[in-house]
Amino acid sequence: MRFTGQRRTEAELADLIVISENIAAQLNKGKKSLQAAIDGVSQVLPGVLSSFFTTVMIIGPLAFLSGKMGDVLKYIPAVLLITLLVSLIEALFILPAHLHHAMKHHTMQKRSRFQQKFAQGFDHLRDALFLPLVKKVTVNPQLAIGTMLLLVLISFATIPAGLLKYQAFPDLESDVIQARITLPQGTPLSQTEALVSKLIEALHTLDEEFTPQTAEGRDLG
Repeated sequence: MRFTGQRRTEAELADLIVISENIAAQLNKGKKSLQAAIDGVSQVLPGVLSSFFTTVMIIGPLAFLSGKMGDVLKYIPAVLLITLLVSLIEALFILPAHLHHAMKHHTMQKRSRFQQKFAQGFDHLRDALFLPLVKKVTVNPQLAIGTMLLLVLISFATIPAGLLKYQAFPDLESDVIQARITLPQGTPLSQTEALVSKLIEALHTLDEEFTPQTAEGRDLG
């Protein structure tokens, strides 16, 4: 559940950031705000839709799980898919409309000195560090893919090495005590009743010990 929720949030934020950045890039080319919004969305539309359908393929199968886990998770895909669909509509239609109106009369000269300095510093960081790195990756794709695979393998190796403590379904504390007595066939009834009485006596002992620690001293039974 944590993974699916995190994946939904990442996909939603990624779509908004990609569309906003591309519209800003179109504005910097000198286009009108309306045309910049249209072109900015059109260029990244295939990637945004691919991200949406990828998330649907990850979350959708949860609705078909069986057993107790399926009973718990069957409602999550519906909620997340509706949220993703609304987010997609917002990213493709509502956000560009807002940016169109917000950037209609917005130019660099109208920005404050802090905003201009920040934008210039960000552009310098992009042009001096990020773009050269991207060029090196595109020139040497084998090295980039090998580095990523190495990082993935190192990440997985931390689990069996004990560096990363991870348990998929940890044992949680429960408010219910369950006891099961299994006796061989032919066990006399008297012996069964004696074992049951011993078990009940142990439960009463636990009740007397932990009842004072409960809220308002309520019995555990």
